[in-house]
Amino acid sequence: MTRTTVTKLLLAICIITGAAMFASCSSENEPLNPSVEPEKPKDGSTLVKTGNITFNISELPFGADTEDETRAAQEPALTDTVELCEGVEAEITLERDRLPATRAVKHGMSDGNYRVFAYQNGVNKGMFNFIVSGGNVTFAGHLTLPPGVYSFYCCNEHVSFRDNKFIVPHSNVGGALIGFAKNIYVGGTDNQHVSFAMTHVGGRIRTMVYALLPMPGDMQSQLGIAPSAQSHDMTYNLATDQYQYANASPTPLPFPQLGYTPAASVHDASLNMNLSAALCNDYTYFVSNTPLKDIVIRFLNGSRLYNKP
Repeated sequence: MTRTTVTKLLLAICIITGAAMFASCSSENEPLNPSVEPEKPKDGSTLVKTGNITFNISELPFGADTEDETRAAQEPALTDTVELCEGVEAEITLERDRLPATRAVKHGMSDGNYRVFAYQNGVNKGMFNFIVSGGNVTFAGHLTLPPGVYSFYCCNEHVSFRDNKFIVPHSNVGGALIGFAKNIYVGGTDNQHVSFAMTHVGGRIRTMVYALLPMPGDMQSQLGIAPSAQSHDMTYNLATDQYQYANASPTPLPFPQLGYTPAASVHDASLNMNLSAALCNDYTYFVSNTPLKDIVIRFLNGSRLYNKP
């Protein structure tokens, strides 16, 4: 076995990403764009009645479009090799995060504070608040609309609203939810129903590390933005249906430092050996429109991989 072959497979890092990031990028230079089409609500959605309208609102989790049974059939979307330090290279693979079939669809809304806005011809015609707690809905507002065609927009407490815009700072992207239903005719009756689903505005990444030797138990890493790149906050204009991105504040952002939990070893057919594996304990969240080439991983706290810091 040549040294080139060994060093190329000394470390493998699998980037596991939520569907919001994965589905919108076919190369490392392509940005992660949020979906601009409303999702269809699922059975068992949360009912929110206010004035002459009843909203049927559901929520879709990250990775809701994939199930565990499809794991073997899916091919990695992106693979690259980078040098970590002298004599150690890492093969980086990007693949979609998959939820078990029983977790693939979330029906009711998560606990939180929500706002719904009604727009007509780009003009805000009204808004109401409601709170979801343990599946129960309480109200802090009221919305009654005369007959006409409206577009409805909903956000949770991780999204701010100003000057007809939803604003999501990078620090809130992990919990930010928005949903909408456009060009809905409201007839003025008391049994009008409007359906839509809340979706995540960003993407999430989790790492799995494979190595020939056992990995240190205190291994930690940090995903973040490359020094030459810039984190962004996201803005969605309700009146114009346009997304905008501005430099995030503060810069650089405090991305979390995360540990790892040992996972089942994985057999490498080319080496005919089992590789040690460790799964990162949590996800790191990124605003949509972040190019994958701008995302970097750093190993921290003196963790030594193959006896190299």
